[in-house]
Amino acid sequence: DSRLTAILEGDQKMNPTDTHPETGAPVHGAPRPQDVPVVHEPARLGPIQRLGGTLFSPGETFEDVNRKPTWVVPILIVALIGFATTVFFEWRAKPNWDRFFRTQVTKAMERSGAAVTPEDIDKQVAMQTWFAKTDLTSPLSLALGLGKTLIYAAFACLIPAGIYALGLMLMQAKTTFKKILSVVAWSTAATGLVGALVFMSALMIRDEESLRDINPT
Repeated sequence: DSRLTAILEGDQKMNPTDTHPETGAPVHGAPRPQDVPVVHEPARLGPIQRLGGTLFSPGETFEDVNRKPTWVVPILIVALIGFATTVFFEWRAKPNWDRFFRTQVTKAMERSGAAVTPEDIDKQVAMQTWFAKTDLTSPLSLALGLGKTLIYAAFACLIPAGIYALGLMLMQAKTTFKKILSVVAWSTAATGLVGALVFMSALMIRDEESLRDINPT
């Protein structure tokens, strides 16, 4: 790299002799290897290029990711894809979440054999409905919906990255967790985008009445 060469040449000008000319012993003040600054090459691909390149030119894209790993942007993309998919599903299918979760909770409590009251069922149904439903009626509910999907996106990337990092560590591979997380996050974002488009297309060709009839079993 020309910039690294220039830095090294500058160090040599400041310390013209690294070793004694006769004995070869190191001269006081000579730069040590750990003192040489590491020059990081900037990324050549932008976020949109990386997103598309993960699908169509993964070799070039992951070389760029190795050059400049990033994880915040792809995790945000994963969260936005998940949020958009949820909103689209609720707009198209208009599911009856209360009926769905009431049936699920009732069956689960019957299997456990525990004595429950209608109030216990109502609390469970309300909690699960709140978590599943994306409410866009107020800025606070919108922020909560985005927050839920962001937490999900973070764990969806962190957990696989941690597993891969552990495996590579056992194999004594020389890499960093940031690079692994970056690869996982960009891969998740790209495949998530394709999956969301396929899912939305499937919803559009389905009959609305059949979409509303969610089978809770």
